[in-house]
Amino acid sequence: MGSRIIRSGRTSGASSRLSLAVRSIPYSCLMSANACAHGTALTRYIEDGRLKIDNNGAEQALQPVVLGRKNWLFAGSDKGAQTAAILMSLCTTCKGLGIDPQAYLRDVLGRISTHPARRIDELLPDRWQELRRAGDAAPD
Repeated sequence: MGSRIIRSGRTSGASSRLSLAVRSIPYSCLMSANACAHGTALTRYIEDGRLKIDNNGAEQALQPVVLGRKNWLFAGSDKGAQTAAILMSLCTTCKGLGIDPQAYLRDVLGRISTHPARRIDELLPDRWQELRRAGDAAPD
């Protein structure tokens, strides 16, 4: 069988060498590796320089879930598991917003008993950060 051209057009440098290498792979090898069905997705990073060649960022984001999976089997009770899930969600949200989770929890747990119930949404991480920037929240 002949070779199959996956990508056409002008390229330069490493992408042209990769493109040439992909073109020289026999069609039967591509089919056996299932690359025919995913050829566009597998070479998309060549066409768009903003895309990364790997998914290390996504894998690193899932690492805490994988590491904690066995530990979460022993939450003690359904209520304990629910509490752990809430705390992990708050910590992950804080990290995503660039907030130190320990400082956030220290401040919120210290103020929650005297904070008005009608303004409880002010203690959510995004609102808490806005209030800290404005200087309305209590210092650490």
